[in-house]
Amino acid sequence: MKTQDFKSNQKSGDIESQMPKQGQKEQRSNKENSPERSQQNISTSSNNIDKINNTLNSSNFEIGDRLPMQKIQVIKQNSSPKNNVISNYLSQGIRSVRVLTYNIFLRPPPIKNNKDDYKNERTKLFLNSISDFDIVCLQELFGFLNQRKHKIIFNAMKQGFFYHATSPSPSFFSSYLVDGGLVTISRFPIIEKSYRPFKYGVLSDNLSQKGVLYTKIQANDSYIHLFNTHLQASYVGAENNVKATVITRVDQLILIKDFIKEQVKKHREKESDIIMICGDFNVNARPQTYPIHYLNDVPDIQEYIRKINPKEFSEYDILRYILSDFESIEFIDTLRRKFKGESPITYADTYIDRETQQELPMEEALTIKEDLLQKSCLDYIIQLKIPIEAKEVQENNNNNNNNNENEEDDIEEFKMKKSNAQSQSGFVFDYEQVFLEKFFVKNQPFTQLSDHYGVYTTLRYVNVNQKSSFQFKESVISSQDKKNIDNKNQHSFNNASLNE
Repeated sequence: MKTQDFKSNQKSGDIESQMPKQGQKEQRSNKENSPERSQQNISTSSNNIDKINNTLNSSNFEIGDRLPMQKIQVIKQNSSPKNNVISNYLSQGIRSVRVLTYNIFLRPPPIKNNKDDYKNERTKLFLNSISDFDIVCLQELFGFLNQRKHKIIFNAMKQGFFYHATSPSPSFFSSYLVDGGLVTISRFPIIEKSYRPFKYGVLSDNLSQKGVLYTKIQANDSYIHLFNTHLQASYVGAENNVKATVITRVDQLILIKDFIKEQVKKHREKESDIIMICGDFNVNARPQTYPIHYLNDVPDIQEYIRKINPKEFSEYDILRYILSDFESIEFIDTLRRKFKGESPITYADTYIDRETQQELPMEEALTIKEDLLQKSCLDYIIQLKIPIEAKEVQENNNNNNNNNENEEDDIEEFKMKKSNAQSQSGFVFDYEQVFLEKFFVKNQPFTQLSDHYGVYTTLRYVNVNQKSSFQFKESVISSQDKKNIDNKNQHSFNNASLNE
């Protein structure tokens, strides 16, 4: 959510005291109704549901990072062999991985924007909507004073998401009241995980231990280094509040950048590993500017921004500059790449009324009133291409107790990894398969499952001996199909649902 994550009783005037000193679900577009997708969806017959529930509810089971192997075996035995993702993983390997990021907007009780947030109703509907995905990154799924986080993790396991990682609850002596609200669930093994909390938040965000959640996920012989995050919320009103939230996000982006480099250096297996960060950044990629003096406390960033515009800046330019490690690595915003340099709306969308031709809010039940009609792009899936450095190989060898007699061994290994980078099998982004998942619903007091849209993409497995066939498959979609896909993403509700 953009404007406000929590309502608090604190006064908004003394913002500097909180800051450290500076130094109906929509029809899915082209959901790939192919055999490879159907093979990855877990389905269970009604006769076997009770057996699976009994296994999951056994007294010696606790929610953890994964189910014990014996429990996975029980679910495998009571699942349809044709659609069992575990069986396919072991026997055939994974041909594609679908990744969704979604601010699910499930804040702790009794917080709400309007009359009701319908948290329980939306939770139930969401659980009926995740079977098409393989990895799901959630934001604003808070565990404080409710069981919704537990329920989503628990029920996702029944659908084959046997692995998960979450942002931890704050310690009893912490100044934070709630956790960071981050959850990553996966059909494939999470073999490493780590969480880095932000140093601070301002206004209502100082109640939540927000941060960035890292998971290393194994699929086939490849690894996905996935970072899930939710940055400082924005606030309308007093200029000092707006400035404070912008500067806070700058500090958080720098922390994220350093954390990504640290984890990738520590856990990367090969240069072809996928590195991606997704989540709700609360940074608007659509036209929105701030006065340049907001950056007086971060002179290095300000100096770069002045080269673009000496008077004002786009916060998106800062996001891109920092996460590209100050333009030293390749930064790919998958939404912008798909939509030819444009950023689609993911928050506070609008539509044009047929009769009056007036622009109206697409969603009003959940979105805070101050944000209606803002038409922001706050949610991202970003790919980072970080090259392997000779120093990184040497440090990893030292960490693995490979005591080389001289530097030549390290240099040779570095050259080998670099030369093999183009010939390694692994996953690649299918940039044409990046879409908004709007989660529209009908016959409910709300019209969508969150105040945000989700973003999803597809990773394709490329075998070095079959790379040309993958490239051919990419071109199979006709130009008319692509046009239809774009129309479905651009024309929400087909301008009809709210006029009925």
